Amino acid sequence: MNPVYESMFGRGDLFTTPIKIQDVNTLNKIADVVKIDKLKSMDIAKIQFQFDIVDGKIVIEPFDMKYNNYVAKLGSWTALDQTIDYVMNLSIPRK
Repeated sequence: MNPVYESMFGRGDLFTTPIKIQDVNTLNKIADVVKIDKLKSMDIAKIQFQFDIVDGKIVIEPFDMKYNNYVAKLGSWTALDQTIDYVMNLSIPRK
């Protein structure tokens, strides 16, 4: 038996404690381009958001989060077939 992901739906809330993310190739490349090494490691304050499961995707409407000393807006979807689409707007002060 295989589930029909597109037929699944639901809704929920996610709450976290502070999160640390490091050794992510994408973050390393961004940090190298903008020449801010502390972007290579994400220290995220606790977050809270709602999600919906629609057409086999876990959809997260954009929400604000603290990333190191920056504020970012993150929105995304993750499909139950393991495909993803994440968009993060991050304001980085430049000298």
